Amino acid sequence: MAGFTDPMMDASSTHARAPRSHRRVLIALITSAALVFTGCAGPNGANGGKDEFPNAKGSRHAVLKNNNPEVVVNTPTQHLPAKVKSWDGEEITVTDTSRIIGIDRPGTITRTIYALGLGKNIIGRDKTADFPMAKDIPLVTTKAHVLNAEKIIAARPTVVIVDVTVGPSAVLRQLRALGIPVVYISPERSLKGVGTTIVEIGEALGVDRKDIDKVIDHTKKEIDDATKRAHAMADGRRIAVLVIRGTNVAFIGGPGSGAPGLVEALGGVDVSKEIGLTATFTPMTPEAMVKAAPDTVIVMSDGMKSAGGVDGVVSAPGMAQTPAGKNRSVVDILDSALFSFGPGVGLVIDALADALYGKPAAQ
Repeated sequence: MAGFTDPMMDASSTHARAPRSHRRVLIALITSAALVFTGCAGPNGANGGKDEFPNAKGSRHAVLKNNNPEVVVNTPTQHLPAKVKSWDGEEITVTDTSRIIGIDRPGTITRTIYALGLGKNIIGRDKTADFPMAKDIPLVTTKAHVLNAEKIIAARPTVVIVDVTVGPSAVLRQLRALGIPVVYISPERSLKGVGTTIVEIGEALGVDRKDIDKVIDHTKKEIDDATKRAHAMADGRRIAVLVIRGTNVAFIGGPGSGAPGLVEALGGVDVSKEIGLTATFTPMTPEAMVKAAPDTVIVMSDGMKSAGGVDGVVSAPGMAQTPAGKNRSVVDILDSALFSFGPGVGLVIDALADALYGKPAAQ
């Protein structure tokens, strides 16, 4: 595929200020999908496709048992005002959490607010909050994740929690100028970073640390249980997590994207690590795919549709030379689930494990 741009992870137009060096490094990782990757022949050779994995044939849809976030703390104890250091370096004071807006591309913030017991206070959302419990909450974005200043101001939020994956930053500066507390949290999403994400959101809302820890412990137990289950089912195949948008935008998830940890939790071999990818998202060139030689690829459902369905995915340049392409081994899952890495991620691991290792799919 050619003409690569990265609408998912480009933070340069949305992040106003990152005074610390580690923040600059992390933003660089987020925007690293603009780098071009080239490679050579894959470890399984150009032919690949041995019949080692009978379940790695045909496409499958991973079905979440429950897409609603679980409310872990029914009535959280809060300590307001809450004074926090926003990820962009600003000191923010939150005095009122009765009207909350929380938006990030993976949808982690909204789900975490529900888990902390404050979902009833959410008064605005974007399309990643696509679960039944949120269906009546008004959208305050356009084009999925583009913040609409008029809608947000009209909603009269008492606090807005975001990360640098959403913008424009001018809208967030405007909200601050109006006296609305805007708290940035870290944009890093991974299984290992789940606890940190929950802490940042909980502290921004003044939630007592004991209640925050309840959500962390509950989530980590779900991850541990789902990981053990997946490993008991796993067949050791090579797996790539792809981000696809249309026919001209496709990336392989690498370090910093959360994909390697997810593949490892599923008991698979992470191809990004195997072939030494260093960027958060590496352009899916024919050379990169042949070198990666995945047995199965995991994609987002809407992304797959935008590429022309399974046919579009397996016919992408380089895919036909991989075992996944030859066997049409494509697993898709709800867009808002794949990179969420927050409360409920255990269910995502369960759904993907069932799709990967269940009965052979119809071809």
